[in-house]
Amino acid sequence: MATMFSTPPRSPPSLPPPSPSSSPTSKFFIRSFPTFNFNSYSTSIISQINDHLTTILPMHNYPQSLHNSMQNSVLNLNLNLNSNDHHFLPVVTIASCELVGGDRNTAIPTACAMEIAHAASRLSENQFSRTSSKYDQGMAVLTGEALFSRSLECVARFTPLDLVQDLIVQQVVSEISVCFGSIGVAGGKSMDVSCEEEMVWMLKRKFGSMTECSAVCGGLIGGAGEDVLKSLRKYGMAVGIWKQVISEIKFGFDKERIDLKLLRVVGMERAMEMGEEFKKEAMRELEKLEEKYGERVVPLHCLLEMKDN
Repeated sequence: MATMFSTPPRSPPSLPPPSPSSSPTSKFFIRSFPTFNFNSYSTSIISQINDHLTTILPMHNYPQSLHNSMQNSVLNLNLNLNSNDHHFLPVVTIASCELVGGDRNTAIPTACAMEIAHAASRLSENQFSRTSSKYDQGMAVLTGEALFSRSLECVARFTPLDLVQDLIVQQVVSEISVCFGSIGVAGGKSMDVSCEEEMVWMLKRKFGSMTECSAVCGGLIGGAGEDVLKSLRKYGMAVGIWKQVISEIKFGFDKERIDLKLLRVVGMERAMEMGEEFKKEAMRELEKLEEKYGERVVPLHCLLEMKDN
């Protein structure tokens, strides 16, 4: 394992041990679990992610312009996102790993990879949308290419192979590659939607796939079985779409935001219905996970309680 990931971590807020539901009348009991501080939990993850990102980006000084662009694109990613998007994907990755009893440190490289790949994706989106960018288009293309390569290297190079099997690392690399490829984020960005069916397809690829990938990769690193991975996959997809839907409802018909298309296609009423539908779908998967892991599902549930500020 590389030294940059061998530094003893800060002590994270402890999660309760797995336990069966204690309430026969309400399987989903975590709403009444007030002792868990999600803010402290997520802050501890974000702090670790930031520490590692500043170490791994950039790895070389030359060419300086490219590596500076890579570093700035990742570390400044969240300046253009709302507060609840701040390292959202890494938090999902770590929470999914710890859900199944995995060690947070084994999933840190994958969580960093998701943040780096997300930054690469944002760069390509900015150019595709012809919005303002700090770097010229040529540098944006090169930066995005380099960042995505770096994200895969991060998983392959820094995941501790004494704790995680080679096959699992290969699966994680494959998940990330598919997520951001032509049937994932890139495919979603390429669409010009004109009806609800096309809109849902786009939302799944462009937004749902990233959260799905984060949840599944965290579960893989933590040692989840196929049944759990299936639930994490469905949960992640639903949460990713739900977040985007509520975000677009918040901004409404903002003519300055050309990237917001949902309300123009389906209208406000249907958009609100879609938000509820995807949230309920995520909750159904959490109920399944609760039956197996008890209160360890709390962090994943808290992600559904976040308000889009």
